Amino acid sequence: MQLRRVAIIGLGLIGGSLARALRAYLPEVVIAVADPDPAARVQAHAQRAADLLFDNAAEAAHGAELVVLCTPIPALEACARAIGPVLERGAIVTDVASVKGAAITAIAPHLPPHAALVPGHPIAGGEKGGFGASRQELFVGKKIVLTPDDPHQAAVASVALLWRTLGGQVDYMPAALHDRVYACVSHLPQYLAFIVSDMDEVIKREPEEASFRRFTRLCAANRGLWSGIFQANKLNLSIVIEAYFKMVRQIIAELGHVQKYKPDTLACTVLFPYVVASCLAAVTAAEEHKLGFPLKPYAGGGFVDFTAPLASPAEPMLELISAHAGVLLPLLEDFAARLAISQ
Repeated sequence: MQLRRVAIIGLGLIGGSLARALRAYLPEVVIAVADPDPAARVQAHAQRAADLLFDNAAEAAHGAELVVLCTPIPALEACARAIGPVLERGAIVTDVASVKGAAITAIAPHLPPHAALVPGHPIAGGEKGGFGASRQELFVGKKIVLTPDDPHQAAVASVALLWRTLGGQVDYMPAALHDRVYACVSHLPQYLAFIVSDMDEVIKREPEEASFRRFTRLCAANRGLWSGIFQANKLNLSIVIEAYFKMVRQIIAELGHVQKYKPDTLACTVLFPYVVASCLAAVTAAEEHKLGFPLKPYAGGGFVDFTAPLASPAEPMLELISAHAGVLLPLLEDFAARLAISQ
């Protein structure tokens, strides 16, 4: 398909980065964007990231060969309802949601028979959102997972070609498998990061270790945005949370005989992150075994950073944990209590 006009609905980090990338790599394409936030539209116009700017999805989608839905998951259904009546014959609709089952359910019923849906998920992002955080190279070298029913459709090939043109590495998997995989390697680490962010004893430390800064990077993410993701993938996420919780409780039981002391910097910034990351790695390995499918190659930067403490050699770390169990145990008990309440 020859793209003359692409509509981007939503000018957050992903939508804004997509507009910038299209402008850089496909300058001949007319870029129409829609976002209800006037500030986002002003920024996009000022930085020449779009040719046409609207406050509603239908106007942006009218006449477009490709429409990319870049809104939060709860807004997808309303967007699909809005664009359905104006889609051209042969138009392609794709999205960037990180929960594919929910996205397909929200979008597919509202598209006309003459339009094609190609669900997608770029494994790219960051803890900062909004158009101001967008950048044209965001997708370069990043995995783009497409989850169509039939990966051999012409529409799928068109979407895959677009992402490759923007520097992405396209892969395919069924939507149900995608949601199992990303419950573990994306949604779980973010869920855990929010719990860690509420632990003042840990988060207010100022350590020298770069691994701790990487471990806590996800703590700054947008909770409102992620709450919609957690809800959309609730069943799959609850499975891995339960497995993770059992693992933490087992470690607490093993340390439970020691005298507890007030946590120090070593416990907060080295030992605690190591244990939390170790449990995530163990749950991921168990999920890989259950699914018979490799999960880690599909993980993004969030998983990589959250498990950064595991770069430390295991044997010395285990010795440190054993020697400092008394200052580590209160942190793990606090963490487990917060995890139990949040379920």
